[in-house]
Amino acid sequence: MCGIIFHQSKTNAVPEVVRLFQNQKSRGQNGFGSVLIQPGEEYSLFRATTEAKALLDLYMNKAPMILFHHRIPTSTKNTMETTHPILVSHKKLMNDYLVFRGTRVLAFP
Repeated sequence: MCGIIFHQSKTNAVPEVVRLFQNQKSRGQNGFGSVLIQPGEEYSLFRATTEAKALLDLYMNKAPMILFHHRIPTSTKNTMETTHPILVSHKKLMNDYLVFRGTRVLAFP
């Protein structure tokens, strides 16, 4: 099972993302990933295997738009390689894609 949180604000989405995560922690507290999107579609990607590191990444990097993923590993071990989002990037693709388990896919030119 996993939890996906998306929040957008005018200045800093971090406090609301953390609040929403606290409300749905039961969906997973092992694998974490976040995409922090700045104006102009510039983004930063963070992945972690511990809650402390995931929250530190959020608090150290404010952004007005955040997509946050947390999970309970069910078929793989809790490693950085198995956390989401997964970056799909190739010279033959028009965009880079950040793929989350579920229905979320972000494309960046």
